[in-house]
Amino acid sequence: MRYLFTFMCVLALGLMGCSETTGTGGSGGSDLCEGVMCEDDSNECTENVCNPADGTCGVAVENGTACSSGACLDATCTSLVMVGGIVAFGGAPPAEGSRITVSVDGTSLSTTTSVSGSFFFDVFPGDWFFVTSKEDMVWGGIQLVSVPSTGQRDLQLSVGADADIVAIEEECVVEIDDARGIVSLYFVPTCGEGGEAATFSVPHGGAVTEDADGNCVVSEMLLAGGGAEFGGEIDYLNVDLTEEFIVTPIAPEGCECVIEPAESVQLVRASFHTSGVDVRCTPVP
Repeated sequence: MRYLFTFMCVLALGLMGCSETTGTGGSGGSDLCEGVMCEDDSNECTENVCNPADGTCGVAVENGTACSSGACLDATCTSLVMVGGIVAFGGAPPAEGSRITVSVDGTSLSTTTSVSGSFFFDVFPGDWFFVTSKEDMVWGGIQLVSVPSTGQRDLQLSVGADADIVAIEEECVVEIDDARGIVSLYFVPTCGEGGEAATFSVPHGGAVTEDADGNCVVSEMLLAGGGAEFGGEIDYLNVDLTEEFIVTPIAPEGCECVIEPAESVQLVRASFHTSGVDVRCTPVP
């Protein structure tokens, strides 16, 4: 087609010719990088090429790409710190030989656990989503982790076992769509009388929690005595897919609840269980 386009231009305009639209960033589809020469900017975290989106030089490499001081983060060479811990498989230590992948969302940083579920690798300090998955399982896990600048060696991660999802369906008499996600909120501690809840910035398909006897109940709010001693849990099911969403806690009368950390933005994916969303509730003085 390119040769046909050129031939037709020659016929129409003679030696004057015409130009084919190849870019996407300018008006009329013109190539913003046409004629742009990029020099070496001495930044090992950028490529010395033109960005067709805006016509500027210096395209950032993937976050996590190795550099002299650690790894690249948003076009800056950044120091890494060591983190480690163990990944629980379905709420228990993984079976012998059951290796699980642990990765940092939005980066190329990842590792694989030992057969006992332990792991160690270098990551960026700050708040990151750690993603856990296993090749022969449908469901995985997402957990928000605050990595201090000194690193951390006692992380407790988990990956939702497929059998656990089936158990929730059977015990709670609900249907869980593996094309959507599950999000767990932990109210720690509760105000003791029940009524704690939350709203989401994205749709979901209902929620389950426990009553005072530990039985599964379909409810979008915490029940009195439902795990209040250690903090109550509400599992929001079939959360619609989005890159990120915001949770807003609802406190019962005489109580106030806040997400920790404040304005926490969470991540949801198909066939993933997002946990570690903590809601701090305290009685109003």
